[in-house]
Amino acid sequence: MNEARKKSKTENNEVLEQHIANVQIVLDLVEKGLEREMEIEDIVNDLVFRVDHEDDKQDDSEDTVQLQTIHASKGLEYKNVYLIGMDNVT
Repeated sequence: MNEARKKSKTENNEVLEQHIANVQIVLDLVEKGLEREMEIEDIVNDLVFRVDHEDDKQDDSEDTVQLQTIHASKGLEYKNVYLIGMDNVT
């Protein structure tokens, strides 16, 4: 029982350290934005943009569906490709 508590405490500490690191990243980005005399709205938009793109990097697994334009897929090979709405209607 004591080992389980130690393991749980260690995992909680690791999660807490990651949260603190994330907050520090946000604070650093806000500070840099203010140094460049950016408006707070622009700083927030930049942070949202970064978060959105970071999520894209992390979701790169085999169990996901990737959506992209035909132009962007040029030269890439996929196991399955579905073209939606490509019927010829006259």
